Formats: sequence, structure tokens, C-alpha cells
Amino acid sequence: MPTLLTKDFNIPENTNEAWLPYEACVNEKVMAMAQLEKSYAIGFTDLSSTTDLTCCGVIIKKPNDENYYVLSQFFLPQSRVDAVEGSGSREAPYRLWAEQGWLTVCEGAAVDYNQVTKWFTDLVEQHDIRPLWVCYDRALAGYWAPQMEEYGFDMEKIAQGPTTWSYSMKQLGALLEEHKVIYQNNPIMRWCLLNTAVKSTNRDGINTIQPVKSGATRRIDGMVALLNGMVGINNHYEEYMNYIR
Repeated sequence: MPTLLTKDFNIPENTNEAWLPYEACVNEKVMAMAQLEKSYAIGFTDLSSTTDLTCCGVIIKKPNDENYYVLSQFFLPQSRVDAVEGSGSREAPYRLWAEQGWLTVCEGAAVDYNQVTKWFTDLVEQHDIRPLWVCYDRALAGYWAPQMEEYGFDMEKIAQGPTTWSYSMKQLGALLEEHKVIYQNNPIMRWCLLNTAVKSTNRDGINTIQPVKSGATRRIDGMVALLNGMVGINNHYEEYMNYIR
């Protein structure tokens, strides 16, 4: 009914709805790391305000392959892990994810952005995966973007919001429903995708969407980071594809 009203009667609306069905968010496919090495990529991040979940990663395209291969890592301060466990909250199994290697727990009460930088430099040095651009939220990067530039990374500011995100979010949703986003069965990325609701706004007949949390403790940082990467791919699609042909 909301879509009907918006389309047929031009009534402004602002609604939050579930983004994707469970089946679209779950993809257990894993590409062998050896197949992804020696690749060009688009880097992405969603940096927290130091005390919460941070995500970084890359999207890799391969010649004559419709899939989007995603490598990602998450970061959380030790104090946050302790607080969740101490409160008896069932928010997420952070300790287990850390033991499995998906989550880096940073000492103290803040995410150490130096470890985010190290993740990218290790990707280049150990796997010869080279991000041509690294997309980041211009509002929270602080000293981190200049640090990355000192290591030779080309940093791209993303103005996070519905105007920037709408097209890429619709595209990402379609790719997920077709199971063309191979995120290496990362349980934190899957959790973030499942936690994502969509906020739809219609003003003057122009519909925009953006991701929002489906609950107060349901983190979507991985989805937001990945969405920034999709914006980067769309900003540089032809140039990027020329690198991988």
C-alpha cells in the first residue's frame, strides 16, 4: 500500500521496512584465497566513532565473472566486548567471532585505526590484492585517511546519505538476491545484512532509500561499509574494469 500511495497519489512518505529476505542475505559460497590473489580491488570502510564496530574490506571483480567477491574484517574495542558479556546481553557472539578470526579486538576503549591500516597493507604485501581506491565516510576519518595516503592508497570520500546511496543500495540488493555477492561466508557481514532495514523517503516524486538498523543493538556497519564500496565501484566502473580485463 505505501508504494501504491506514493506512486499513484504522489503522497510524501517516510517509512522503514525490512530490506531483504533471509534467503538473500545468506550465502555460504567461499572463493579460495589463491583465486583472489594478484587482483585489483575497490576498498571500503565504515569507521565507528572509535568505541563501536568498525568494518573494512575490498570488493574484487574477476574477468568474465558476474560475481562480486568481498573480503572484510571487523574491529571492536575490548571494553565493548567486556560490556556486552558483562551485561548478559545476547547482542552478538563477539568473543567467538574474534576466535574465528573475523573480528579484531583492540585493547582499551577505542578501535585502533592503525590496525585497520595494517589490514590493508597486509592485503597488498601478503596477497598482492591492490585497492585502486579506498572509500570512506568523510565525517569520521580524522587522521586515518592521511595515514592511508602516506602508505600510497588513493582515498575517496563518500558523502553517506540517501542521495549518494540510493542507486547503489538498490543494485546491491539485487546482487544479493541473485547470490552474486560472495562475502566468504563472513558471519559478521551476514549478521549486518540481516540487521538492515530500509528507510524510504519520497519528496516531490523522487524516491530515495538508505539503510537503517532494524533494532537498537542490531549493527549494520558491515552493510554500510560494503555499500560505500558499491558507490566506489559505480564511480569508477569503466576505469576499474579496464584494470581487470
